[in-house]
Amino acid sequence: MRSNISKRLLIAACLISVFIFAYVTGFECVFLKHFGIICPGCGMMRAAKALARLDFRTAFSFHPMVFTLPLIFLYAMTDGRLFKRKALDRVVLILIAAGFLINYIIKLVYFFK
Repeated sequence: MRSNISKRLLIAACLISVFIFAYVTGFECVFLKHFGIICPGCGMMRAAKALARLDFRTAFSFHPMVFTLPLIFLYAMTDGRLFKRKALDRVVLILIAAGFLINYIIKLVYFFK
């Protein structure tokens, strides 16, 4: 039990550290920089910054899936089991993945116009 809590705290610390590092350094998308094409997460850091300022409209315009970040964080903290029914966890995770995929396809269409 104790090691499980330590593991979850370590995961949380790592996720928060990555966010702080990217926020402070102005980290650019490696995928865009090296391959010249956007990635599924492009705009997420700018969206998270806007969300931190409580600017919900701007956050949504940068990346509509930014509002799933707290849910994704909770899934990481609970080893992928947020609900009692495993099927419900799967449905939610599939919906999140589908949202990212749809957003990515839409952005790709506009990226190549």
